[in-house]
Amino acid sequence: MNHRRIRFISLGITILVTLFVTLKLNGESGTSTIILNDIESLKAKEELKMPDQSKETSIDRNDRNESSCQRTLVCNVNKACGFGCQIHHAVHCFHTAIATKRTLVLETKDWSYKPEGGWDKIFLPITQCPKRQEENQYPFFSEDSDHDPHVFLPIVENNQPKYEIPNMPEDLFDELKSIHGYPTVWWIGHLVSYILRPTLKTLEPMEDQKRLWAWQTPVVGVHIRRTDKIGLEAIYYSLDEYMEHKYFGKLESSQSVKVKAVFLATDEPQVIQEAKSRYKEYIFYTNDHAASLANHVYGSRYSDSSLHGVFSDVYHLSNTDFLVCTMSSQICRLAYELMQTKHTDKSNSFVSLDDPYYFGGWLPKKVCAIEDHIAKSSEGLDARIGDIFEHLGENDGFVKGKNIRTGSVGLIPTNKVEVCMKGTPFPNILNDK
Repeated sequence: MNHRRIRFISLGITILVTLFVTLKLNGESGTSTIILNDIESLKAKEELKMPDQSKETSIDRNDRNESSCQRTLVCNVNKACGFGCQIHHAVHCFHTAIATKRTLVLETKDWSYKPEGGWDKIFLPITQCPKRQEENQYPFFSEDSDHDPHVFLPIVENNQPKYEIPNMPEDLFDELKSIHGYPTVWWIGHLVSYILRPTLKTLEPMEDQKRLWAWQTPVVGVHIRRTDKIGLEAIYYSLDEYMEHKYFGKLESSQSVKVKAVFLATDEPQVIQEAKSRYKEYIFYTNDHAASLANHVYGSRYSDSSLHGVFSDVYHLSNTDFLVCTMSSQICRLAYELMQTKHTDKSNSFVSLDDPYYFGGWLPKKVCAIEDHIAKSSEGLDARIGDIFEHLGENDGFVKGKNIRTGSVGLIPTNKVEVCMKGTPFPNILNDK
């Protein structure tokens, strides 16, 4: 029953993205139903004659397509940050476009990762709607700009609408809350999955690599962040701390595990050699070249090869059965989000060595107690299941918060709270026509 309901909701997502971004290309139907790992669908898609997007005449002007381009939200992917951060910015834009019944137009000109050739050489276009003027001539989006047909959305830190993540469409939330452990992540994952639909030229080498590895399941995905912002935004963790996960041990209690396979993604090439030399009971799937390119110390972070490498890491991490990483990393969070689109429910299939999951820039966070807690120190907070806390910070496995019921401020273990989730009025996604 649960699998059938998940498939039904996935159909709702397909209808949603088709409504906003499907276009007729030269009489052929270009649909939005391509999933990330569907090679045959991608082949069918790329066999279509893709028009010159710079020419307005390339878009078939039937009523539905013309209508879908009359209200757009323009978003520049080229935020001054890394790949994961930029994709999450695009998710913020897509989420806002859906909530306001606009079509997302993603501006990718002079993209830091691929200034020549651009986004469409790596990923399928978000939409074929033409740009009507320079983005800096559009009015900035606000909740009072409904009358403006075309608006520009700045970065999430500068614009937080009332329906911002972690809010999500209430009809989807109502369907998901009893069958998925983290509906908000499921929703974000499907937005990410649509945005990151690879071209066939991008996808085939990644699938070829899996065949060369002789990829066997179950696989644990380990993402080790070393050179990027260590000491600034993230703490250094040893390889041993990442490898302390108990996934295979728990699995062996219920079934035979013939191969202990680990996909290891890192921005520090030496970690790969250390892992292979010290943990000989594991089979490691690694991309040594991508690891060296991801290392910003070597000055190659924004190269074309680095882009392919980081996307390959996200792709393979999201196809694992269990994830070990630091959720302070945008790459880790992208992989976790995409995992939810490939399984019925992988909301608990991860271990984070630092932060719990979060979506950067989301509305001031509230966390809810998921079990009773009795404080063990003067700095601690008592909690009842369902208590809501204003989130004031996190450190060393504790959340600092203000209990809205009692007014007390203190610490509560992070494993006893979760982000409060709720549905918010959006266009009715499951029944929208």
